[in-house]
Amino acid sequence: MQDLVSIDLSNNFRFSNNGDKKIWTKVFFNFEKNICDITNPTTEYGLKLQYYQLEKRPVCYEYAKSAIFPESWWSPLINFVGPYVFSFYDENDNWMFDHKFDLTMKLVLLNLYPRNDLDLYVWLCAIKKFKALHNCFIAIRGDNNQENLNENIVNYFGDTISFNLRLGEDIGKEFYSSFDVGWFFDKDQSTKETPVVDWVKNPDGHDDKTALDIINDVLFFEQNLFSKKFLNLIDVKR
Repeated sequence: MQDLVSIDLSNNFRFSNNGDKKIWTKVFFNFEKNICDITNPTTEYGLKLQYYQLEKRPVCYEYAKSAIFPESWWSPLINFVGPYVFSFYDENDNWMFDHKFDLTMKLVLLNLYPRNDLDLYVWLCAIKKFKALHNCFIAIRGDNNQENLNENIVNYFGDTISFNLRLGEDIGKEFYSSFDVGWFFDKDQSTKETPVVDWVKNPDGHDDKTALDIINDVLFFEQNLFSKKFLNLIDVKR
């Protein structure tokens, strides 16, 4: 079944249909939700006592879905780390298999576009925390042949950064996933007079945001933005 789909998480999460029939791809957030159960038992004296019981239950929220026709591909345009499950269904919407997003011991590419050295230092501090949280390997890449990445600062984080790449450099290794970090504008909609935020690369915009806000929106989306953006979603996983 899994041979029917090519999964490339290093390019805005791209899924390709290698078969000869239409398939469906659905992207879910898979996380634990706190549930509070309240009971009001009656005692032998007729008194009612109220009990609160907290428990965590797994919940899946649908983020995006699309049909993919043979020899075609689809991307949900994702640029933030989250608790994803990618589910694949046949043309009749029968489940085939899942792929769980897991960074453990994987190589992650972060394309960094800092405005200055202070941005870079703040981001590398956040990346160090991210690496420890996910137990993954980190490669970073700057723009314009690394002119905006101060190597002295990067070298200070040598225990965090496995590869410091130049633009277009090939290290002969496959990246499990990649993400862009910076202040981005939509090239198709922006003008000199009216710049428009790229809401794909900046999932919560970037007006009045600090460098730490920018990288947290991408690497720590679940902790910082999930409840803000998806609090009212309905459990639809089947």
